[in-house]
Amino acid sequence: MTGHDATIEEIRALVAADGGAVAVVAADPALLHLALVLDDDACRECVMPRSFLEQVAADIAARHGHPDTRVVIDDPRED
Repeated sequence: MTGHDATIEEIRALVAADGGAVAVVAADPALLHLALVLDDDACRECVMPRSFLEQVAADIAARHGHPDTRVVIDDPRED
């Protein structure tokens, strides 16, 4: 991938704790584009809102050595 493996795994673990999953849409040094996957309607509200999750993911990316990576997350709750 683009050096984002550790970032993606940490984000996946964070979202999985609330019953969700994350799929990679695209990844390069400047952008990490993810899709939130929510299979269980009962816990759609357990996962943090998209804007907050994007900020947390950007902080995780920065901690893993990618401070300038923009994080975009597609959230099915906003469709």
